[in-house]
Amino acid sequence: MPTYPVKYNSRHELTCSTQEDLQAKPTWQLKRTDNIFEITNGTESNVITETLQTTINLGKITELWAGEYKCTYQQNSVGSTVIHKASAKLDVSLLPNIDFATEPAFPHCKKKSELQRVRVKSDDHYCPAEGDWEKTKAGFSAVLKCKNAAGQRRRKCNNGLNPDSVKTAGFKQLEKYLPNKDEDKQPNSIVVSTTTENKETDEIKITIDFQLLSPRRRNVAIECVSWDNNTRQWSKDGCFWAGPQNEGQCVCNHLSSFAILMSRKPLEIDWINEITYVGLSISIVSLIISLVIELIVWSAVVKTNTLYLRHTAHINISLCLLVADCCFLASSTPKKMTEIWCKTSVVLKHFCYLSMFFWMLCLSTTLLHQAIFLFHNVSKKNYLRFSLVLGYVCPFLIVAITFLTNRAGAEELYFSRETCWLVYKGFLRGSIHTFLIPVGIIVFVNVFSMLVVILKLLDHPKNTEKSHEKEKTAAKTVVRSVILLTPIFGVTWIFGFAVTALDLTFGTIAYVINYAFTLLNAFQGLFILLTTCLGDKQTREALLNCLKRNAPASTTDSTTKLDSTWKK
Repeated sequence: MPTYPVKYNSRHELTCSTQEDLQAKPTWQLKRTDNIFEITNGTESNVITETLQTTINLGKITELWAGEYKCTYQQNSVGSTVIHKASAKLDVSLLPNIDFATEPAFPHCKKKSELQRVRVKSDDHYCPAEGDWEKTKAGFSAVLKCKNAAGQRRRKCNNGLNPDSVKTAGFKQLEKYLPNKDEDKQPNSIVVSTTTENKETDEIKITIDFQLLSPRRRNVAIECVSWDNNTRQWSKDGCFWAGPQNEGQCVCNHLSSFAILMSRKPLEIDWINEITYVGLSISIVSLIISLVIELIVWSAVVKTNTLYLRHTAHINISLCLLVADCCFLASSTPKKMTEIWCKTSVVLKHFCYLSMFFWMLCLSTTLLHQAIFLFHNVSKKNYLRFSLVLGYVCPFLIVAITFLTNRAGAEELYFSRETCWLVYKGFLRGSIHTFLIPVGIIVFVNVFSMLVVILKLLDHPKNTEKSHEKEKTAAKTVVRSVILLTPIFGVTWIFGFAVTALDLTFGTIAYVINYAFTLLNAFQGLFILLTTCLGDKQTREALLNCLKRNAPASTTDSTTKLDSTWKK
């Protein structure tokens, strides 16, 4: 038996010898602190017995072979038993204890992976840095080597340690095998199971971020559910969805197995199609009546350049809105339209609605010019050229550039197949902004122009010429038209932008905005007829005079005329 520690993983022999042949089979035993083992032939030991000695060959010595070895010979004779034994200790040199350290001690690891990931949000608690100690994560011990001495220092961090820490596990494909009795909804995430070591979970609150298996379409509702072992089906009790701004996030107040169910069909608004059909039909009829009235009273009311400006713009605004309303009515059910017709209607609506606002800009800018330059006359020919360029060429360039830069009007880049309208993808992202930005600028210019014109009209000297007085009266009529039309069109498309930006899953506010936009947009033609056409005194009087002239003469009038003729 060696007196020195034997090397780790080395080979060694232990020998036990006798002075004479004892004619007995020896046994080897290893005594450790925990137990006594008999040594026989095996994978790491080999016992060899000869006449005067016995030997053990040990291979790959580890700490398991350290201890007291005992060699025993037992001689049995009649009436007596003689035991011969010898013992010695074997010490093993163990491997050195290598200390590992990281810098920083508890790094925040981030790794991208293509695998399905499930994240449970929780606040990580740390003990703050103090002296040589860096910040330490709760539930762990930080280790520092002693300076100028052997040994280590340890600091256990229990700060903010939550005994109710939640453990999660995600199960791919499990959602396909759990029964789903709601035929209107389908699973759209993996199943995530949560558990904790603490049995008291009355006040627990967990936030789970799911990755949706398929993208959520617009206006499609999502429901966060948990598995109910009693009913053997999904239940939404105790869980709620974080909303369309965080599509895959669920917040629950209990532990279970969770998943996301998504509706197979988008949400619908009650009576919205009926309101659209009725409103747009009334609007289209109103616009046609308005155009007919303009043609009837044109020669009677267009007596100044300013009135020519007003009625020309009114006719073009009505025409643009009439075409836009017809396209809007035709695309009210996008699912029934082919892609080419949907794209065509979007282009026409984009152009016509922009043209409508640009013709309003013609009104306000021309009035502003006249107000600043003391109502200098603008020839009808020059005004018409300016109006055609501003009213039709500018919108055409905006629509054409937008169409071409979005891969020739590609779906989901220029237009949405679900709405047959321009695409909104976020702040200053999406083709919808090529409509909203020009409209916003025009509304601002109109408001500014009308303020300047109104101030000029109020400050205009009283001793003006009669021709200027007529222009002043006509300018007031135009100002009234712009003041009425700007809020009607501007407020309508503020709601229109909100309809595009807000999903129906936002709740009541989204439904209110949709109803408001539908009502305002559907009855714009009626508003134009009542305000700028029938609401204008000159137009109304000219229309009544025209009707009186064309009405058949009464019987009394005819008799009087005959009597008068007979007397002559």
